[in-house]
Amino acid sequence: MKSVSERPAQAEPNRRAAIKKWVSRHLTGITLVLTIVTVLLLGGGIIWDDKLSTDCQCLIWPKFDQLSSAIYETTQVFLLNMAPRAGANYAITLGRLCAVVLFGLLSYQIIQKYFGEWLDYLKLRILSRRGGHHIVCGLGRVGWPIVKQLREAGERVVVIERSPFNEQIDDAKRLGAIVLHGDATEEERLHAAMLPKARALYVVTGSDEENIETVVDAQTILEKDGNKDAEFKCYIHLLNPALGDVLSDTLKEPGRAGHPFDIQTFNVARNSTRQIIVEELSRVRPRKPDEVALYVLIGAGPMVRVIASHLAELAHFENDKRSRLLIVTEKPKKAADALLSRHGQFSPRRVVKSWADIRFDPDADHWGSKKLRPEPNYQVDAPEGIEFACQAVFTPAPHAMNDREFLHALDRLTTEPGVRPAIIFCTEADQDNYGQAEQLNTNLRLHCGVKDKDKDKDKDKDKDKDKDKDKDKDDLPIFVWLPRQEPLKRLLNKRKKNIRPFGSCHDELILEKLLDPVEDRIAEEIMVDHYKRANPAKSEQEARDAWKLQKEGERYSNRMAAIHFQVKLACCDLELVPKEKGSNDFSPILAKIGTLARMEHNRWIAERLMANWSYGPRSDSPPRRTQLCTWDILKGNNDLKEELNKDFDQIQTILKHLDDLGYRVRKIDPTRPRCQDDA
Repeated sequence: MKSVSERPAQAEPNRRAAIKKWVSRHLTGITLVLTIVTVLLLGGGIIWDDKLSTDCQCLIWPKFDQLSSAIYETTQVFLLNMAPRAGANYAITLGRLCAVVLFGLLSYQIIQKYFGEWLDYLKLRILSRRGGHHIVCGLGRVGWPIVKQLREAGERVVVIERSPFNEQIDDAKRLGAIVLHGDATEEERLHAAMLPKARALYVVTGSDEENIETVVDAQTILEKDGNKDAEFKCYIHLLNPALGDVLSDTLKEPGRAGHPFDIQTFNVARNSTRQIIVEELSRVRPRKPDEVALYVLIGAGPMVRVIASHLAELAHFENDKRSRLLIVTEKPKKAADALLSRHGQFSPRRVVKSWADIRFDPDADHWGSKKLRPEPNYQVDAPEGIEFACQAVFTPAPHAMNDREFLHALDRLTTEPGVRPAIIFCTEADQDNYGQAEQLNTNLRLHCGVKDKDKDKDKDKDKDKDKDKDKDKDDLPIFVWLPRQEPLKRLLNKRKKNIRPFGSCHDELILEKLLDPVEDRIAEEIMVDHYKRANPAKSEQEARDAWKLQKEGERYSNRMAAIHFQVKLACCDLELVPKEKGSNDFSPILAKIGTLARMEHNRWIAERLMANWSYGPRSDSPPRRTQLCTWDILKGNNDLKEELNKDFDQIQTILKHLDDLGYRVRKIDPTRPRCQDDA
């Protein structure tokens, strides 16, 4: 399927949609103004006409007679029941015309109110003859941006929304989308949306169970009534990515004939986290061997686990160290249980009740250190085996962000020598994230001794370290997860402070990225190259067919490598952009390829540890590999020379295919905000 940008421009449909949207939004005002104008024209015209008429016989109350006559005849005009007047003046003529228009407007509004759904169904029947429309199941914070972008691109859209009280329904209708009320998990609703004639299905109801049920029902319908020669795309939003494999296996069960049913899963929260690591945290990364990253996560719920696990897997930079994570949450023990029960090698278990007792061990920052260890079930006896991905501490959240003890503990941890900190607010409520971030930012400056830089200019060199410490604190980046509230995001963007929003659905759900994500295209090239090296006799097409047959879990590693390639670019002060003109200059990358290969090895170790792999002789059950060791040990082991070369080969493979994929690298502009709108 072509992406939206590849289709021919449809200026006329967009113009018609814009006009329709404006009229629909101002219809009530137009009706009110037209009513007033019609009454004034008719009333004034009739009074004027009667004043000039010699037929007015009322001698006692002539003015009252004229007024009552005007009101009565005006009402008759509204009912289109006024007899023609001989020699009617211009006011009456214009009033009659306005009355006809007004009658039409009121009739349209009545029909829309009481027969709107039936008319939508009729339009849908007409639309189905043309086919090629898009069906969006769910009109929430994920579904609405998809509908908006599809309509702005001139696509025909049908929405299935359960709640008739959804505020976005009117907005979707104004844009020209057809909205059907009902449950997307019911096959009748999918039939009503003319699924067999559709081009694509977007399942974004907010519930993984409902989304999977909808997709399974959709395949059943397409197997019976769909055109098997037509390409059909299905995009499903899953909060739990592991369910992607469950869905894939369900659709491949025996007895299913198999419609060409291309399914692509996505998750907005995970995309947001990957974006902030690539575009923002890479800017404040530790660059030197004596530096280390410290990420303070403040929040509760699934988003904390998502960000923590992605930081463990992707936050790997030139410093060749593990990252430090301070997870500040309401129930730290419960949060530790939830994360470590799923990822036992995420970190040694450390739950600290008192903020004054929080400490990070500098020795444990190094990959080869075993000073801190995970739970016994995840420990390995071999001294060279790496056991955990990051150094994390779980601690209680303060009741308010002006708690002095918490502020001083945070100040102490973020200003330690060599620490490169960042604070991330990720509660479920946008207002809480925004308010707490503002409060923390203000109180760190009020209560933690930030000095006036101008007063320090004449101080002796012995106090330079204190000045640098204060500068770091002034520049302490605070990131705020705002998935829903666009006004709050725009407010932060305008203020240009160190508080930076991320995760807006309007930013994350860009159709171009959803329909054809660059990480998937790069991941495919990585897998194809590896497959051909392992199977020299296999053809290019066989390698690409193997990619299509892979499960989501099997694609995950290559996809994460593709995402981390953008982190590697950032370490070279480069970024990935769509190719326009000119050729790629890879010399900055090739000059640092040894460092980048080491970063890739560390990323791969963390990813495998998070998947519960461990060090040891090669085994698939349980999964073990001798490559789960430090880079220096890998370099010194001749038996692992081939494994060492894989990290170099992967980078070379991506560079080789960038031109064909339509991308180029360019120098990063340090003054341009990246998680924010360019505007």
